[in-house]
Amino acid sequence: MPTLTCPSCHSPLQPHAEFGTETIVCGHCRALVGIDGSQATPLGRQDESSARLASEAPLRLGARGTLRGKPVTVTGILERADGDYTWHEIAIADAAGDVGWLWVDRGHFSLGVCEGKQCVSYGADHHYHYQGHKLALFNKGKARVVAAVGEFPFKIDAAALSEITDYIAPPYVASFEDAAWWVFEYVPLADIERAFGVSCPAPVGIGINQPAPYQRQRRAFGLVTVAALLAAILIHFAAGRAPIAAPLVAGTVDLLAAKDAPPESFGPFTLERRWNSLEVEVHAPVVNAWADLTLALVSQETGRSYWTSRGVEFYRGVDSDGPWTEGSTVSTALVRSIPAGTYVLLAHGEAGTWNQGSAPPAAEVRIFDHPAPTSNLLLAIVAVLGVAGLYLFAAHRFESARWQMSDYEPKEYT
Repeated sequence: MPTLTCPSCHSPLQPHAEFGTETIVCGHCRALVGIDGSQATPLGRQDESSARLASEAPLRLGARGTLRGKPVTVTGILERADGDYTWHEIAIADAAGDVGWLWVDRGHFSLGVCEGKQCVSYGADHHYHYQGHKLALFNKGKARVVAAVGEFPFKIDAAALSEITDYIAPPYVASFEDAAWWVFEYVPLADIERAFGVSCPAPVGIGINQPAPYQRQRRAFGLVTVAALLAAILIHFAAGRAPIAAPLVAGTVDLLAAKDAPPESFGPFTLERRWNSLEVEVHAPVVNAWADLTLALVSQETGRSYWTSRGVEFYRGVDSDGPWTEGSTVSTALVRSIPAGTYVLLAHGEAGTWNQGSAPPAAEVRIFDHPAPTSNLLLAIVAVLGVAGLYLFAAHRFESARWQMSDYEPKEYT
């Protein structure tokens, strides 16, 4: 390309023919200059915004890097705006001179992956699609050029307003502008920094096409949730066979023995599972009386004791409303987390009366194997569903933050 000069300040211009340059920004006066073969024509002047853009853009003009395996160079930077909302569009050229684009919105980078009228299709479901992804309408606006540096493969009209409609299907955003589609794919900031060897400010908020970690993982998380629920149910029924009808140990406890009398001993009996749940049943023929038993399971291997107490009380009488009863002659309790081993049951009892009641001389105590109580299964299900609920809540918060940037209601996309 022949040597050209800026029509405004006559400084030399050096457009690159291999980039298909149609607009170049004068490095001296910042004027926009149209390039048509050997002709340079003025397109407009710029204020100090252009100088600011050169020093504050997300990437510097002339920066070189390797993005997705392809060496590229930053050849042009645009700052555009819709009202007070601004973003950057960065032209990057490869070794063959083909120009691609990086779109930078609030520090979130996206790489152009398709450009043209046929990039996006309109389906029978009355939605736009890109490569099988349903696109959701996100925003509409009118964009203008605020500032530019470098060179570009099209004419820039700084006074023009372009109508833009954005659709999203993370990680993609498809923008319809000037009767053509521009599709960008989200690029994590770490990839940009690694590609160009730079350090960029952290992105602000959620990018409109930023992939939600919850979105990417939702199928796997759903499968894990279902698997966890099935595992809990299978473990419950595998380890939790029906309770054995015969008691592990049974005995009659003297309720008339002195308080300081030694406890009575029953057993031994053996628990084979690693952890066990036992049902303790106490029965005494009390009438207007009560009976309490203090019980201890004592391991013959370790000497460790597991204490519990259980009582029964039963009262009856007649008042102005007629006969009444209260209480029961049978009481049960569940004792959990008893380790495997051989045990003896120590028991001591006492009784008392009310309103001329009769205290029984003895109480019956029986202990049954009670593996895998249903409450354990319910707790496991609640825990799994609780984690799933937290996951869904986090996913909802992420999407809510995304759609706060939109003038439209969230739509389903896949």
